[in-house]
Amino acid sequence: MNRGLEIAKDIDVTDEIGADIMGLQETKKPWNAANKRLYNQQTQLKWPQGARNVFSSAPWNYDEKDYMAGGTLLSVNGRTKGRIVETGSDKWGRYCYTTLRGARDEGIVIINGYRTCHTKTDNPGSLTQYQAEYVGLRESGIANPEPRFQFFTDLTALIDEKRQQGYRPIVMMDANEDWVAESHKKQGNKLKKFMQQTQLVDPYYLKFNEAPRTYTRGTSRLDM
Repeated sequence: MNRGLEIAKDIDVTDEIGADIMGLQETKKPWNAANKRLYNQQTQLKWPQGARNVFSSAPWNYDEKDYMAGGTLLSVNGRTKGRIVETGSDKWGRYCYTTLRGARDEGIVIINGYRTCHTKTDNPGSLTQYQAEYVGLRESGIANPEPRFQFFTDLTALIDEKRQQGYRPIVMMDANEDWVAESHKKQGNKLKKFMQQTQLVDPYYLKFNEAPRTYTRGTSRLDM
């Protein structure tokens, strides 16, 4: 994210392709008040009507102004912004969401998530998203948390809650797992099981019957 009057590249691209909704995962930004204000100002410069932005990042190390592992951002602009009912974010930076109401009072919840790539056996460092989530989950009362697996547990609970309120879910995320290639069999194919449990489908795969890589240094499709 650039400073001053220069607009962030992701905002420019969103405008160029004419998208009303944009989600970023692993923003690597501490979304404190100053950084939120700067991003909101940049969307106001790009779109006179502005945008509704919701952010999530872990609450630790907020003295660091320019870097924090993980994080998500969800931005809604244009006429779609007028359909927003509420926004929300996970306090550990794992996901954020926006609920929308359509012309026929149909509800949609857009969820944007980032799932840490680490597990306990990786021995993650102190400044990783894994460690931030681990500390937070411990403080919440979970004795021996595994953040990578807890992500789907909590996301499922959010989806169930919003469905009960009349919202149909659309989920986009960096899952750090390829469900088509079953890239994480040893971990139990958690992404595939999450999709089955929540009755979610992969529209890209259904349409094109392929799962192209989304990671430049690998062959897996880690993002959905």
